[in-house]
Amino acid sequence: MVATVGIHPISTRSGVQSQLEDLKHLLMHPAVVGLGEVGIDCHHGGPLDQQVSTLEQLFRLADPEKPLVIHCRERDMGNLEAFETLFRVARRCLSSRQRIHFHSYDYTAQEFQQWLEVFPFTYLGISTKIFRPGSEDNLTFLLRHIPLTRVLLESDAPYQSLPRRFHCRTTSSTPNMLRAIAERVADVYQLPLDAVLWRTGKNCCSLYRLG
Repeated sequence: MVATVGIHPISTRSGVQSQLEDLKHLLMHPAVVGLGEVGIDCHHGGPLDQQVSTLEQLFRLADPEKPLVIHCRERDMGNLEAFETLFRVARRCLSSRQRIHFHSYDYTAQEFQQWLEVFPFTYLGISTKIFRPGSEDNLTFLLRHIPLTRVLLESDAPYQSLPRRFHCRTTSSTPNMLRAIAERVADVYQLPLDAVLWRTGKNCCSLYRLG
């Protein structure tokens, strides 16, 4: 069992100095394989300047050889304030060699290309958002323009359940929903399901240096 540890952007409202000290110690534990989630959240997070200040401190703890798990959420669809703020801080504070897991990616191919030019060791987390109206077309188009070797599958449990057409017994997301996500990714790449599961599993092991 391994873990990543971080300070989620919605937890920056009450100040994080004591948490930062705890985080420094946790990052030294052999079972901790990355830093995160960290990032910018304009939907649920506190004042943006406070989030930026915390993020700058968190980025100073980043190790290019350990994955950084990025969270980025806009105030509403069509807005890029969170992404642009995150990108600006990342360019200023992170090494271009930083290994990055962009969690539950929900932007276009254009934003990913912009990000990739600066941080070429970035992997994208594809979650149940690939079924969500407003995100499905963007993410399908994106997948058609990036290699499967950069894709990770994630449930983001307990958030973002599958749409009603899947007849789930729960309104929460669970790890067993990864199969539905993998099937959709396989459909986009026109590959067998087993090939997608094998490749994305290998991507995860490579990024986090597991096994």
